[in-house]
Amino acid sequence: MRACCLVLLVVGTAAQTQFPNQNADLILEGGEIYTPSVWAEAMAIRDGVIVAVGDAASVSPLRGASSEVIDLAGATVLPGLHDMHVHPQGGGGGDQQCQFPQGSSLEIVQTTLAAWSEI
Repeated sequence: MRACCLVLLVVGTAAQTQFPNQNADLILEGGEIYTPSVWAEAMAIRDGVIVAVGDAASVSPLRGASSEVIDLAGATVLPGLHDMHVHPQGGGGGDQQCQFPQGSSLEIVQTTLAAWSEI
């Protein structure tokens, strides 16, 4: 446990050293934040990049007047890769399934979808 805390402290300090006098855009705190090595309770994000993860004390120096702070109220944050795409041939189901012949043109797909959207 002490080793984990030390690692988090070093990560938080490194982030502050790497980005001196720059506040986080977003701080998540008061939850359980999963990292590959340990669970943390706070995370700071700047320009879409995680700049610090650790306990509240190590992330707190990155809080500024314009930082958005979200209290997780014990919720869990997990990393994720979200792939949002659709396979039109499998969309719908049964009678409402869109079916396009292999190699259909964009015009055929658009016409078919437009017809289905009017139903």
